[in-house]
Amino acid sequence: MLPSDLTHLTPSQVDDLRRKLAAAGCDPPPGARTVAELQDAFAQLRKRHGLAPSDKIDGDLLRCLDAAAGHLFGEVLRDELDMLRPEAGDMREEALDAALPPDRERLLRRAHGGMLTGLALSGGGVRSATFSLGALQALARCGLLRHIDYLSTVSGGGFVGGWLSRCLHANGGDIGKVEAMLAPQAGSVEAPELRFLRQYSNYLSPQGGMFSADTWTLVGTYVRNTGLNLAMLVAWMCALLLLPRFTVWAVHRVVAPGGAWTHLADIAWILGVLLFLFAVFCIALSISSKPESSRGMRRFPLSQGAVLWCINLPLLLAGFLGSLGLWRHGGAAPSTFLPAQLEGRWHWLLAPGLVYFIVWACGWYLAHDRSSPYRRTGYTVCAAGAAAVLLVLLEAGRAFAPGILALLRADAARLSLLLCWTVGLLLALAGWLAIYTRLHADPPLRDLTRAELGEGLSHFLCAMGALTLGTLLLLGGMAVLPDPAGQRVLNDAIALATFGMPLMMALFAATMTLMIGLVGRLYSDASREWWSRQGAWTAIFALLWLTVYATCFYIPPLLHWTWLTYEPWSNLGTLLGWLAMTAFGLKAGSSMSTGARGAPDPKLELVARLAPYVFTVGIFALLSSLVQVTVALPHIACPGARLTCVLRAHADATLATDGTTLLLAFGAFLGAALLLGWRVDINKFSLYMLYRNRVVRAWFGAGNRARQPHPFTGFDPNDDMLLAELRYGRPYPIVNTALNLVSGAELAWQTRRTASFAFTPRWCGYE
Repeated sequence: MLPSDLTHLTPSQVDDLRRKLAAAGCDPPPGARTVAELQDAFAQLRKRHGLAPSDKIDGDLLRCLDAAAGHLFGEVLRDELDMLRPEAGDMREEALDAALPPDRERLLRRAHGGMLTGLALSGGGVRSATFSLGALQALARCGLLRHIDYLSTVSGGGFVGGWLSRCLHANGGDIGKVEAMLAPQAGSVEAPELRFLRQYSNYLSPQGGMFSADTWTLVGTYVRNTGLNLAMLVAWMCALLLLPRFTVWAVHRVVAPGGAWTHLADIAWILGVLLFLFAVFCIALSISSKPESSRGMRRFPLSQGAVLWCINLPLLLAGFLGSLGLWRHGGAAPSTFLPAQLEGRWHWLLAPGLVYFIVWACGWYLAHDRSSPYRRTGYTVCAAGAAAVLLVLLEAGRAFAPGILALLRADAARLSLLLCWTVGLLLALAGWLAIYTRLHADPPLRDLTRAELGEGLSHFLCAMGALTLGTLLLLGGMAVLPDPAGQRVLNDAIALATFGMPLMMALFAATMTLMIGLVGRLYSDASREWWSRQGAWTAIFALLWLTVYATCFYIPPLLHWTWLTYEPWSNLGTLLGWLAMTAFGLKAGSSMSTGARGAPDPKLELVARLAPYVFTVGIFALLSSLVQVTVALPHIACPGARLTCVLRAHADATLATDGTTLLLAFGAFLGAALLLGWRVDINKFSLYMLYRNRVVRAWFGAGNRARQPHPFTGFDPNDDMLLAELRYGRPYPIVNTALNLVSGAELAWQTRRTASFAFTPRWCGYE
């Protein structure tokens, strides 16, 4: 049992306990200096692990802390010192203190007093291993190897380091025998361990040559493993490339004349408007919220994920659904900006700006902490604004989408009257609350300052102007759309699914840019930066959408037209050129003339940067063609193989594809990907295992005195051993590795993309 106060602990020990509690998720005070300040965090730990409540910090509690948070470097070093330099009985820590993190200063004094010696063997493949072997032999001849406490290795140095540890283990940890083996007397027979290394100096393919079984084993293993991994990857990518075809299949049934789902076009338009208004409301909340409010809370989560999910995603869906609803209004006469349904209704051009400002104002008001007695009035006005927006949307639906009301079986006149009464009552209630609060407030407080009112009025005028111009741009674009009957290639469900949403996002970006410019100085730098970052994410998603859909529906017919137009040898040359560009880019990327390792060559730098994109475009083009042939094989019936004819043939085949075919193909590709992902372990079916097995045979097999290799393959599973079996030996091995970081929030690591990670017989990890 440990004392509950632990007043004898040093500040470094308390800090280590705090760090471990934080790693265990117990929220200790950041500036805790005594154990008493950590009692609440320890109570959380007890509750989490089902321990009985107590004020005492006992061994069970510390073991739970170790299990939840791991160990610190000081604890690891203390354990290693206890093994390498054990202290005298009167100097050892008491059992009570041994369960706690050690004092850093005392630990460092002990480490320096132990006069520890380490040997580091650097990386560099088999050449480094060969050089390091010579260094070990020189140390053995001088009798210095027995004085080494630590053996730190990485990459090629780990080959010979592992071999040395294997030999030590085979000799029962007797370093003297290993030194004698490494430094034999003149005229004596070379040790079997050294002779084995010499025999397997070419460890990947001991017997070279064109017709050597070792050479062809390497080739066969590479082809097998690469083929299985590529099959899994191709199946996943084909399944993903089928998803846009489901979208086109659904869009075709909405926009095609006589389509099964044409009645959903107006619903899509209304849903798009609602999603857009929701995004505007969240934009106002996000851009107006402060990181920390006066009440210690936020009205809107300000993280990047919240913006992407609550703003960008609704905007993208609104653009897609809005394009479906507006598509059928295209093709108006170029002499007017207005479609037929808008003739004589110019006042509706002001509706988008009005609705936008009302929703924005509600979000802006709710984003601020209001301690004024007027806040209830403001909330009531916001409710009135929401009712007014619904009234405008209802009137718009009655004017431009009467089918919606028929579908919902709603009486537009009664709904409009009800909403008008609702708006009037809410505004009357707001006025009464304002007057009552004004009369009874002591002293009277104002909820909105003159500056805020002026900013709101300016924002209203700018929103009206920008949204009106944006609406005119939208209507102008709809007016110049080609007639579906005359331009089927450019005006069908494929073109709508591919270009509709990106064009709507471009229109939104242009409108917001105009509005930000009109608002001018009233917008803060922080607000403009917010819009810039939000616009960047919108552009990323729109370009990604455009790239994926264009690859799915326009690259396959282009490749087909190229195949029909040019000679086979020319097409084969293009394919070989693509492969050569990829291979040359890989070679250039590892060259000393690229990157920061040597004198850069601008041409090679350009090739190295372009090669991945060229390879990616080529792969997706080939896979898109494979998917096209699988689910929608085109029939070219026109002479001359004109590009427009090939495009039309592919579009007809795509639009004629039924949902059952798409589902079967998607299920087949997805099933194959899941099956291969389940059965094919990428760590087993990769070059890593091929490389590892041969390194173990060459370097660890040399230290296996009881080696019994398979007569056919030459491998012995007993060549390898567990690292934990070396936990009491000297020199104590440290195997250095690097963890690949795919992504992370640490900006300082964005170039290196790795983190240090160490393996030892007793511990593994990093700090």
